Amino acid sequence: MIDGGSTFATLIMIGTFSIQIIGAPYLGKLADNRYKHKNTAKAELIILIVLIGSLFYLGGFLLDFPVFNILMVLLFSALILLGAFFMAGDGPISQSILGDVNPPQVRTTIYSITFIAQMTGQSIGILITGILYGIFGNVFKWSFVTITFVLIASILLLIPLKKTVPSDLAYLETKFGRNKSQSM
Repeated sequence: MIDGGSTFATLIMIGTFSIQIIGAPYLGKLADNRYKHKNTAKAELIILIVLIGSLFYLGGFLLDFPVFNILMVLLFSALILLGAFFMAGDGPISQSILGDVNPPQVRTTIYSITFIAQMTGQSIGILITGILYGIFGNVFKWSFVTITFVLIASILLLIPLKKTVPSDLAYLETKFGRNKSQSM
């Protein structure tokens, strides 16, 4: 049973990374197309994809089923993979926003700081999972549900982007004389 579980976990991990390879460019292209018509489109899309992705994750992790129920295993897999598809767009779109709202002179520094923040966040996620393992034991379901609720709550931190991105773009356009087509 443990061999089957570790094989299934490996398949889910491979599937998650594979679907993210598809999701990131697709959602990035969607953001670029919507951005042509509205300055806040990228920020709105990040909020939407993080919400949708985390809800798919939450739906998958809240399922309670025996390991041998193939239909439920397929439903779990589909929900997790859909969540991974949507969450894949977060990184590229947020990096794009950073590129849009920062002048060329400081972009590398901004990207480096963002990279450090992402790595710190991933490390904290592993730490939180370890702590939750101590609380819930080998029942990872509640650990992932808890982390998903934290992810959903983090959307509140993204909402100010809707106001700051257009004002930052307007400031850069006046200061550096960039037009919209150059900032994309």
